[in-house]
Amino acid sequence: MNLIEYNLRGTLPAGLSNLTTLDTLILSTNFLQSSVPMEFANMLDLKQVDLSSNTITGSLNAFSSLYNLTSLALDYNLFNGTIP
Repeated sequence: MNLIEYNLRGTLPAGLSNLTTLDTLILSTNFLQSSVPMEFANMLDLKQVDLSSNTITGSLNAFSSLYNLTSLALDYNLFNGTIP
Protein backbone atom coordinates (compact mmCIF):
# COMPACT_ATOMS: atom_id res chain seq x y z
CA MET A 1 0.00 0.00 0.00
CA ASN A 2 1.59 3.22 -1.14
CA LEU A 3 -0.03 6.45 0.08
CA ILE A 4 2.84 8.95 -0.19
CA GLU A 5 1.71 12.58 0.03
CA TYR A 6 -2.01 11.75 0.22
CA ASN A 7 -2.56 14.56 2.75
CA LEU A 8 -3.66 11.96 5.33
CA ARG A 9 -4.34 13.44 8.76
CA GLY A 10 -4.94 12.02 12.21
CA THR A 11 -3.79 8.82 13.84
CA LEU A 12 -2.55 5.55 12.42
CA PRO A 13 -5.63 3.30 12.51
CA ALA A 14 -5.17 0.03 14.40
CA GLY A 15 -7.49 -1.53 11.81
CA LEU A 16 -4.64 -1.53 9.28
CA SER A 17 -3.35 -4.55 11.19
CA ASN A 18 -6.26 -6.54 9.76
CA LEU A 19 -4.42 -6.47 6.42
CA THR A 20 -2.35 -9.44 7.53
CA THR A 21 -0.92 -10.26 4.08
CA LEU A 22 0.24 -6.71 3.40
CA ASP A 23 3.96 -6.66 2.64
CA THR A 24 4.49 -2.94 1.95
CA LEU A 25 3.14 -0.01 3.94
CA ILE A 26 4.22 3.42 2.75
CA LEU A 27 2.54 6.38 4.45
CA SER A 28 5.34 8.93 4.23
CA THR A 29 4.96 12.68 3.88
CA ASN A 30 1.48 12.98 5.36
CA PHE A 31 0.19 14.57 8.56
CA LEU A 32 -0.12 11.44 10.70
CA GLN A 33 0.40 11.72 14.43
CA SER A 34 0.08 9.76 17.70
CA SER A 35 1.90 6.46 18.14
CA VAL A 36 2.16 3.25 16.13
CA PRO A 37 -0.59 0.91 17.37
CA MET A 38 0.73 -2.28 18.98
CA GLU A 39 -1.62 -4.20 16.65
CA PHE A 40 0.91 -3.51 13.89
CA ALA A 41 2.99 -6.27 15.49
CA ASN A 42 0.49 -8.72 13.95
CA MET A 43 1.38 -7.68 10.39
CA LEU A 44 3.95 -10.46 10.08
CA ASP A 45 4.26 -10.29 6.27
CA LEU A 46 5.48 -6.69 6.26
CA LYS A 47 8.78 -6.31 4.45
CA GLN A 48 8.84 -2.56 3.87
CA VAL A 49 7.49 0.19 6.13
CA ASP A 50 7.93 3.89 5.46
CA LEU A 51 6.32 6.26 7.95
CA SER A 52 8.85 9.05 7.41
CA SER A 53 7.96 12.75 7.41
CA ASN A 54 4.94 12.64 9.70
CA THR A 55 4.56 13.59 13.37
CA ILE A 56 4.39 10.09 14.85
CA THR A 57 5.43 9.72 18.50
CA GLY A 58 6.00 6.98 21.03
CA SER A 59 8.08 3.82 20.98
CA LEU A 60 9.07 1.41 18.24
CA ASN A 61 7.85 -1.68 20.11
CA ALA A 62 5.23 -2.52 17.47
CA PHE A 63 8.05 -3.38 15.06
CA SER A 64 9.95 -5.76 17.35
CA SER A 65 8.25 -8.96 16.10
CA LEU A 66 8.30 -8.13 12.38
CA TYR A 67 11.07 -10.53 11.40
CA ASN A 68 10.44 -10.22 7.65
CA LEU A 69 11.07 -6.48 7.70
CA THR A 70 13.90 -5.53 5.35
CA SER A 71 13.32 -1.76 5.10
CA LEU A 72 12.13 0.57 7.86
CA ALA A 73 12.08 4.34 7.28
CA LEU A 74 11.01 6.42 10.27
CA ASP A 75 12.96 9.65 9.84
CA TYR A 76 11.43 13.06 10.54
CA ASN A 77 9.10 11.88 13.31
CA LEU A 78 9.14 12.23 17.08
CA PHE A 79 9.83 8.66 18.25
CA ASN A 80 11.47 8.05 21.62
CA GLY A 81 12.85 5.18 23.64
CA THR A 82 15.13 2.35 22.60
CA ILE A 83 15.34 0.52 19.32
CA PRO A 84 14.05 -3.04 19.77
